[in-house]
Amino acid sequence: MRAYPLVGMPILAMLALFPALQKARQRHIQYTQDKTARRLDTVTDRRDFMSAKSYILRHNDEKGMTRAEIMKTTGTLIIAGSETTATLLSGAIFHLLKNPSCMATLVQEIRSTFEESTDMTFVKLANLRYLNACLQEAFRIYPPVPGVLPRRTQPGGVVVNGHFIPEDVSVGVHQWSAYHSAANFALPDQFLPERWLDDKVSDPRFASDKRGVVQPFSVGPRNCLGQHLAMSEMRAILARLLWHFDINLCEESRHWDEQKVFILWEKPDLMVTIKARER
Repeated sequence: MRAYPLVGMPILAMLALFPALQKARQRHIQYTQDKTARRLDTVTDRRDFMSAKSYILRHNDEKGMTRAEIMKTTGTLIIAGSETTATLLSGAIFHLLKNPSCMATLVQEIRSTFEESTDMTFVKLANLRYLNACLQEAFRIYPPVPGVLPRRTQPGGVVVNGHFIPEDVSVGVHQWSAYHSAANFALPDQFLPERWLDDKVSDPRFASDKRGVVQPFSVGPRNCLGQHLAMSEMRAILARLLWHFDINLCEESRHWDEQKVFILWEKPDLMVTIKARER
């Protein structure tokens, strides 16, 4: 916030009016500081974002980052790498539970592919067609960032859909609206992973779907740098969960998806019953 005082300081002042938000912010700051300090004090050969062989600690000189800069960067990585991933997985599980036939198909694919959950690897999971289709459909019907991912027009301006937009203008597409538009997708308000299968042309319902409209990670050189890691994480978490457990939706969460948006979704608890599968 203090890096951009003209914007950040008024926001900090407004937070004082909302004690719960202020406490949540302080918890995040403290969590970030504790995690970062523990990692900086740990000597390990494991390569990660922090290691000397990869990114943050690669330069131990004037090209490097100060401890304060590392703290700020880590805070961003924690927020960007956890909240949106958890949101998408929550939405995917909810819509799968609301559509039992889809859940049954996915469970069958996962459990028939792997004898043990320890057999799962990122590479093997990436080849599960229906798992990928379910995640793509979850991105479409319940995008983690449902509003606009802004971009800035290039020098000289740009023509978008026949309309000229001057240079240096913030533009964007409202994701939820685009993904739920009948102009882009057949049956847009229904959870139908089949629309993402490679053989979708065999189902005339989806022949005119504009799948390229769905860009949950944004586009261009400033799109999400962690998107491949996020996809690998989501495949692994969802697959392991459904390999080990049978899940059912509780009645009180039947309308869980009726939520408000404040940049991100204001998610209530997703209430389910869960039990170990019988083998």
